[in-house]
Amino acid sequence: MGCSPRGMRSLRSVLRLPPTLLVAAVVAAGCAGAAVVDDSKPAAQPATSASVPEPAPPPSASTSASAPPAASAEAHAAERPEPGSKGELLMRDHFKQTVTIRESLIWGRLTNAVGPADTLANVEGITSLPKTWQASATLLSDSAKRISEGSDVATVAAATADIGRACGLCHASSHGPSVEVKEPPAVDESVTSRMRRHKWAGERLWEGLYVPSNEAWMAGAKALELDPFAGDALKKGGVHARGAASRFNTQAKKLGQAKTSEARGAAYAELLSTCSPCHEAMGVKR
Repeated sequence: MGCSPRGMRSLRSVLRLPPTLLVAAVVAAGCAGAAVVDDSKPAAQPATSASVPEPAPPPSASTSASAPPAASAEAHAAERPEPGSKGELLMRDHFKQTVTIRESLIWGRLTNAVGPADTLANVEGITSLPKTWQASATLLSDSAKRISEGSDVATVAAATADIGRACGLCHASSHGPSVEVKEPPAVDESVTSRMRRHKWAGERLWEGLYVPSNEAWMAGAKALELDPFAGDALKKGGVHARGAASRFNTQAKKLGQAKTSEARGAAYAELLSTCSPCHEAMGVKR
C-alpha cells in the first residue's frame, strides 16, 4: 500500500520518528521478511526464523553474497526500530510495498507498481543516515524512481532486483533477518505444481537478495534447475508461451553460478522478466 510524500511526512509526525529512523526503516524493509508475505496461497512456504545474524560492515556491490560477516556494527544497530515498535510497523508497511511491486511485475501490471515505488523513492531523511548506510539508501531511492519512470518489463525487473540488493547491503551492516530454508513443494507433470514450485523458488531468490542469504538463494536456484515445463503443458500459449518458458529455463540453470550481489540481482531480474509474457500468452489472470 502506497502513500504520497506528503502522507509520509504526516505519518512520520504521527509516529514521532526522527528522519534517521524513518529512512533506516525503509532501507531495512526486508527485515519484515516472510512474516508479511501472503504465504496463505499454495505457492508459499514459511522460511523466516526468529534469529538474526551477527552484524557486519556493508559489502561492496561486487562482494560475494556468501561472504561471512566481519566486524561489529553496534552503533548502527542501535538506530534500528525495536521489535513491536511503531518504527518496526512502518518498516513492515514498506516491505509490503516491495511485495506489491514484485507481484505487479510478475502479472504484467506495471502501473500498479508506480504508487509503491513512489513511496519508496520519496522518503525524508536520507542525508541524515550514517555514512555507511548512504549507499544502501541511495540505491533504494534510485531504484524505486526507475520503476516509476520505467515503461517496460526489463527495466522494472532490473530496478526491483536492485531494491532487494539495497535491502541486503543495509542488512549486512546491521542486525538484519535470517532465514530457515525448508524443502520446496513437490512437483509433478501439472502446470499448477510447477507454478507452485516456481513461486516458492522465487521467494527464496528474493530472500537471497534482501536478507542476504546464500542458503536461500541456492535453494531457490536448485528448485528451478531441473524443473522445465513438460510436454504440451504450454501448448495453449503457443510460440509466445514456449519462448518465455525457454528463456526461463535457460536463465534458471544459470542462477547457481551467480555469486555476487550484482550478479544475483541481474540473474533475478532476467528470470522475473519472463513471468508476465508467459502469463499473458497463457491467458492466466490474477
